[in-house]
Amino acid sequence: MNCAYATLVLFTALLWLVNTSHSLPCDSKPCKNFGICTEVDARTYTCACVPGTSGKNCENGTSSCFPINSMVMLESGQRIPIQDVSVGDRLLSFDSSGKLFFSEVAMWMDRVSQMKHTIIQLITQTGKMFKATPYHVVLVGDIFTQMRHVKVGDELLLTDDGKQLHKEKVESIAEISNGIGAFAPLTYEGTIVVDGVAASCYAYSHPLGQIAFAPMKLMSKLGIVSGNTDGMHWYSKMLVDWTQVLGAPSWLIT
Repeated sequence: MNCAYATLVLFTALLWLVNTSHSLPCDSKPCKNFGICTEVDARTYTCACVPGTSGKNCENGTSSCFPINSMVMLESGQRIPIQDVSVGDRLLSFDSSGKLFFSEVAMWMDRVSQMKHTIIQLITQTGKMFKATPYHVVLVGDIFTQMRHVKVGDELLLTDDGKQLHKEKVESIAEISNGIGAFAPLTYEGTIVVDGVAASCYAYSHPLGQIAFAPMKLMSKLGIVSGNTDGMHWYSKMLVDWTQVLGAPSWLIT
């Protein structure tokens, strides 16, 4: 009986060693932030990083945020830097019909002051400037669009007085490699007006963001969790990690 047990243990150990020896570098999914892993040989790999991220494993940067000098409007009409926003503040937002109103901040999805990363800068025909990371979503006409897909001639929705949105065409687009700060407040509406421009609170996809963060909005509303944190919120990080393991749909990142 002891001999049979010892044989089984030895066989299991040998099987584990064989499986381990045949594992490939990309099996452990080393590339972060939706980077694409390519095996160079049996022991080494390279990561192709999405715009806005960098590093050997694409560990630096973020895909969803506004830079530190972005401005938002409070319900009082006061405009403040986005870094000064607190959970519970009511920020200028808009509903599905394009009507402006003030929506309460449920949580910070990301809040980092000193991070440096790539951002895209849009300038409209009247000189309005809007900046966000390449995968952040902005309203173009009536379609939520990733910043990296916005083209010259596209129409953004803007407001000067916080009362009504109007359209302005994009006149120039630039990529800036030294953007500072990563700020992504989440309103209960899921939308926000930053620097007078109508945008989503999310990266990649506005509808998917609304679904993914619905549980967190509810928990925040009930006071079960706190959303007033620095760095990437644990819930945001969990969603990123899950998506990294399961694999992001190609249409979101390519």
